[in-house]
Parts: sequence; C-alpha cells; structure tokens
Amino acid sequence: MGVVAGELKRDQRNRSMMVHPSRLTNSQNTYYTWIRSACESWKTLLESQSFSDQDEKFDLLQKFKLAYEDLELTVEDLPKFEELTSTRLLHSMKNTRIMEINSSRGKTPEISWSDFYSHILVGGQSMDRGFTVEGLTVSYMPRPLATGQVDTTLQRARFFGYKGSYIGYCRVWLDNANIDAYKAIIEHEEDVRQRLSDYDVNNKHLNDWDREAVLDQILRLTRPNVLYNNIDRDYFGQEWFIVGAPHDTDTLIPRNKAIVSAFLSENVASFKTNDGHNERTTQQKHLEAEISLEKCLKELLIRLKFTKEKDSQTYSSLRGLLNSYLERNPDETCLVYLISAHKDNNVINQEIRKRRLNQKGNIEQLFQGEQPTSSNGRFRKGEVYGGDRSIKNDSKVTIQIHRLNLTNNDGKPILNEENNIVFEDVINIAIWIPEEIGKDIIRQPSNV
Repeated sequence: MGVVAGELKRDQRNRSMMVHPSRLTNSQNTYYTWIRSACESWKTLLESQSFSDQDEKFDLLQKFKLAYEDLELTVEDLPKFEELTSTRLLHSMKNTRIMEINSSRGKTPEISWSDFYSHILVGGQSMDRGFTVEGLTVSYMPRPLATGQVDTTLQRARFFGYKGSYIGYCRVWLDNANIDAYKAIIEHEEDVRQRLSDYDVNNKHLNDWDREAVLDQILRLTRPNVLYNNIDRDYFGQEWFIVGAPHDTDTLIPRNKAIVSAFLSENVASFKTNDGHNERTTQQKHLEAEISLEKCLKELLIRLKFTKEKDSQTYSSLRGLLNSYLERNPDETCLVYLISAHKDNNVINQEIRKRRLNQKGNIEQLFQGEQPTSSNGRFRKGEVYGGDRSIKNDSKVTIQIHRLNLTNNDGKPILNEENNIVFEDVINIAIWIPEEIGKDIIRQPSNV
C-alpha cells in the first residue's frame, strides 16, 4: 500500500523494505524464498479472471484493506483504497525488486536504486553497517537479541534513519526482546545526554563527572575486550539497598547520628507506631511516617555519608536515581520507618540492636527474620512478624533507619587500641526502590 501511494504522489526517490532474519545465509535464503513465493502467488491471483479465484482474490484484497486502514492512522493524505488497488497494486508488485544481500555467491551485490522504485532486501551482516538502504520504509527483523551489545544492536537499527517527510508510512516489526532493547538504548542515550548537558550548562569539568549512566541489565555497552576496565553495575527496583559497612569511617558515626537526630526532631509529629500483630515484641514494633521524598532526599539521604567504596558508589547512584525521579514527580512521598522504636510524649525512643560483622567487615545480616520461624501450633510461620524485609510499601520508596551495636563474628564487642568499645550506636539505613521507579545503572569504578 505504501509503495502504490508513493508512486502516485512521487514523494520520494525510492521506497524499500529490509528483512534482517539472521547472520546465517541459509536462514536469509529461507526468508527470500518465502517473500518471492508470497509475491508471485499474489500477482497470479490478482491477474486471474477465473470465477473460481474470485473469493480468494476478495480475501486477499481484504487483507490489503486492513493494511490500508492501519496506514490511515498515520498518513493524513492517503489516496483512496480503490485508487490504490485498481491496477496499480499489481503494477507495483511486478515492479518491486526482491534481492538477497549477502556474500553467499562471492561479492555482496550492489544495488542500482534507480532501476526500480521499490525494493525488498533480505540479508544479515552485509546490511549491519556501512550499507545504505535508500528510502527505507519497512523493517522486518525477527533476528534474536543475542548478547545485547549496544553498539552491535544499534548497527542493525537502520530504521533510525527514517525520514520525517514519510514517517507516517514507516513500520518496524521486531520481537519483544529487541523492542525492549531499543527502548532501553534510547533511555540510556537520553540519560547520558542529560548528565553531560548539566556539565555543559554549568561549565563544570568532565573530570569531576561520576562516570555512570542508566543502562538496562539486558544490555551491555560492547564486547568485553574493547573496554580497558570492568564496568560496575547497580540494579535498583523491586529490591532493598542496604549499606554494608556504615562504620567504615568511625569519625562519621557521630556525624550520621546527628543528621538522623535533626531529621527526626523536624518530623517527630509525623511518626506513629505501625500496624501489626498484637504479639509482636518491642523490637518488632516500629515508628512509621509518610514524608515528602524531596525532604527525605535533601535533609537525610544526601547528608548521610558512607565511605566504603561499594557502599559509597552504589549509594551515590541511588541518590541520583531518586533525584531524577523527583524531577518528574516533585510531589512524591516516601515511607520512613524507625526500626524498633516507640514514641512517648512526643519523644522518640529507639532500641539499639546488636549485629555481627563478617570477615570482610560488612554487617552479616541487617534484617531481623520472620517470627515464628515455623508453624508452632499457635501461629503460622511469620504470622506474628513478617520480618524486617516486609516493612515497606511495594509501590513507594521506603527508608528504614536502624541503630546498631556492631560486634565481631563471635559476638564480642570490637575494641580499639585503648581497649575502648568502638562501633556503638551506629546509624544504618536500608532503602526499598519500587519496580516502577527502578533503573539499572552502569558505573566506571572511581579508582580508574
């Protein structure tokens, strides 16, 4: 339908369709044969004057009518269906060149675009890069995503060269994996441009840029041997971010504690005991408040400091993610929980839990588990308390604030050279990021 309309309107030099099924020539030949067979059968049917073929011809024209109605949704001045399908449809089919573009017979064939107005090209790697498709209008690419390398995937996206003058005629057919990949690539590029634009507008030096950007986990930038160092990845969405070593720099322990104290004093009236089972212990009861996400970001999350490299870099990426989300949703709120806390006469009291450090110096297990741990005849497993992990709203950013005394793996206090106990009353946080907010972040390590 698009070819016939284009020939009538003479709106471009060529109109082409690209079929990109696989890098394997056998597969390409299969598609080439299918397409030729379909076109030949259509031409035979449209030329037939036999009474016995009229029902089948009518059914074929109804299929073209569906395609025409689809084009009507995006093309404003589309000629009438009857005008396109009188004798012009058959003429356009007869004058469409169908070619297999690969090196199976030696050299990749060259195309003389001026010989025909419309072309259908079937190929693989020969059409990946450096190959111009004049008037590309329709792309059919059932080729699987494979490794999801951004550079290779983009080389196949010849439809990114579609022209605005005939965009209404353009169509792309991909499988869901490729559709998701191209959407993710666009999001990645726009994110990089936005981050760089901030440095350009504010005249900041690129040496100060944290080398990170959004990139979905289904993708990777390029082949591993092209990059001179590994890329770290953070996955945010439908999971908890937990600071592993909030005690890494002991001078920050009182600073973080003071920041949390100031934040709680400012919002004390908002906190109330969360709902739950009557049999919960005091450690299983928490104070809950719904507070502006912007307020929590600016007055709590941005001010808290955690210095262990993995914690610091991932935490920085998370704050950037929340800041970007706030730009689109400035009125969003979040939930804040003070773990194991209660309020008396508008004064907050929070219990200090004990947690062990593992051999790597990280907290072995921050979250308290469900209670009871198994069915005991009186209560079902987890009926009294679903565990700290369940203290969240699945669709809203949730911040848990913990106060901890940290011990060695044997449960004994950690002493400094003066035999004083260190790592007492350490502030730690856990943050739940809902799936609809979450993004996957790639990051160049800061030590590069």
